[in-house]
Amino acid sequence: MKSAMRSVSSGKQNGYRGWLCGCLAVSFTIACGESLLGRAYADSTGTRVGQAVEIVRVTPVTNRKPDIQDAQIRTLHPLRLILASGTKANENPNPTGVSSILRSHEDVKPPEQALGWLERHTRTVLSVALALIVAVLAWLMVLHRRLLRQNETIRRRLESEAALQQRFEYAQRATNDALWDWNVATNQIWRSESFYATFGYAVGEVENSVEWWRARVHPDDRSRVEASLRAAAEGSVETVSSEYRFRKFDGSYASVYDRAYVLRGPDGLPKRVIGAMMDFSVLKLTELALQEAQVRFSAFMDNSPTYAFIKDLDGRYIYTNKMLDAALVPGIRGLTAFDWLPAESAKLYTEFDQQVLSTGETGEFIEIMPMPDGTRRDVLFLKFPVEAFGQRYLGAVGIDITERRRAQEALQKAKEAAEEANRAKSEFLANMSHEIRTPMNAILGMTSLAMETDSHEEQHEYLSDVMTAAESLLSILNEILDLSKIEAGRLDLDPAPVSVPDIVKDVVRLLEPAAAKKSLHLAGNISSDIPDHLLVDSLRLRQVLLNLVGNAIKFTEEGSVDVDVHVESHEENADCLRFAVRDTGPGIPRDKMRLIFEPFRQADSSTTRRHGGTGLGLTISARLVERMGGRLTVDSELGRGSVFSFSARMAKVPTPSTDGFAPSPARLWGYRRVRQFAGIS
Repeated sequence: MKSAMRSVSSGKQNGYRGWLCGCLAVSFTIACGESLLGRAYADSTGTRVGQAVEIVRVTPVTNRKPDIQDAQIRTLHPLRLILASGTKANENPNPTGVSSILRSHEDVKPPEQALGWLERHTRTVLSVALALIVAVLAWLMVLHRRLLRQNETIRRRLESEAALQQRFEYAQRATNDALWDWNVATNQIWRSESFYATFGYAVGEVENSVEWWRARVHPDDRSRVEASLRAAAEGSVETVSSEYRFRKFDGSYASVYDRAYVLRGPDGLPKRVIGAMMDFSVLKLTELALQEAQVRFSAFMDNSPTYAFIKDLDGRYIYTNKMLDAALVPGIRGLTAFDWLPAESAKLYTEFDQQVLSTGETGEFIEIMPMPDGTRRDVLFLKFPVEAFGQRYLGAVGIDITERRRAQEALQKAKEAAEEANRAKSEFLANMSHEIRTPMNAILGMTSLAMETDSHEEQHEYLSDVMTAAESLLSILNEILDLSKIEAGRLDLDPAPVSVPDIVKDVVRLLEPAAAKKSLHLAGNISSDIPDHLLVDSLRLRQVLLNLVGNAIKFTEEGSVDVDVHVESHEENADCLRFAVRDTGPGIPRDKMRLIFEPFRQADSSTTRRHGGTGLGLTISARLVERMGGRLTVDSELGRGSVFSFSARMAKVPTPSTDGFAPSPARLWGYRRVRQFAGIS
């Protein structure tokens, strides 16, 4: 750039010199013209320097401006001639010179002589001189314009070079690449500031030689990098790139991507090599991590006992794992479902894919996959959307459930057969209920009649034992038959308008003697907001309460048994009542709470002999509560007792309009706050 500036300055100086030479040439030409003009005048009058002339008339010099009118010589100034001493004058007898003003050529009469070549061609010489002057001026103008254009071109070039230099400096600051320039002739390397910042070297610690750079290339990469540079130098390529490890100042190696441009001379040999070193150590580590993750993913998917694939939005398989490739030889990569599945199945499975992609939720689908050997496999596919690299895909993992479905189908058939057999058994027992109960009722009736006769005291005692045994047997038969009806689905509820408080009082009244025998306090607490009449099957509600209260009395040795009833929620057409039976018995272990609701099971099998019973009471009660729309639960703690509770939804009894009449006194009885009773009230 400095040399260019010097060229511009030199151009300007040359222009000035040209103008000066032109001016000097013009001045010289004018001087020559004046000389020639004077010579021509002298020649026209016949007077020459050093020639004696005869003075015809001498006129003193005055300040009056002469007026010479000559056809051949015209001048605005007087022509002053210095004549030789041979001239005669009257004023001075010994004159050395005379100063005279020639007013016309008639005042001087030179001797007549022949005209020379210059005198004959004066006009031609003057024309040639003027032509030369014009040519010189024109040449100077052309030269001046050429210099101006050259200076403008140089100025623009300098501005462009300055802009490029500034852009290069900005680019160098903006990039992290280490720029370098190798002069092949001098074997010297120039490096940018980013080189020192990238690799940690100071300016004074770096040698501008190729050997210094070569020594810091990793030994395992050195021969390969040198071979690539040698091939580029000996060949005709313009660019060369290579990856290698370069030692930093702290001794560690950075992964470098070096790319260069080779500048060649007219002979094709490299003159300069300009390049940039990019430290991509972080990218290299990331790439290695991604490769490692890819290897782990491929190893995991290829060794997984599942079918796995990935589809693009066009439904094309872009990935399949090894198990799927082995099952569908020669593979389905690059295909769509319509390329290897029946059209109907492909359409259905494509709809599954679109459902997952549109909702963005994972879905489970069972698809039938035809195998190359002609068999068909049932596969449970778990399909889900996948977002990667700004694109959306469909991923799927499938499990072959063919054997499982066959086993499930066989199990389902066996279950249906067992249920059918159980249903037949239950129906048989339900149908035999009358045949079984009829002899028992006869035994009970005849025993009761025999006890009313005048029998011996010992006979009366025997008959009493027969009556007790027959009643126990009838109770067991009733429970078994009820369970059979429930399992057979033949137990129907018969709701009717009843008073729930009356049912609770009846249960307490019936079981009060059994509680009194064990010195237990039996009480009932009924909320006052319970309606007087609700639609419920009173027989089944009484049966559930008798089972729960009877079990509480049977398993409680001391303390009390309470029956609580309150409204749990009110609805427009029904009320939900909550029943709870509390006792102070031994309690039930938590691991046994679920067993007590199973048929023929009790919390402690030894209690079956001590307290008796079949273990069907709670099972039947739980089933009956479920038919009422509730659920029987238990909350118990060892040593503190148990609480059996359930909810039952009971429809309200429609009440006719009173048309303004007051309700009956019986209706008002239900609005007492709390009714408590113990025993028979």
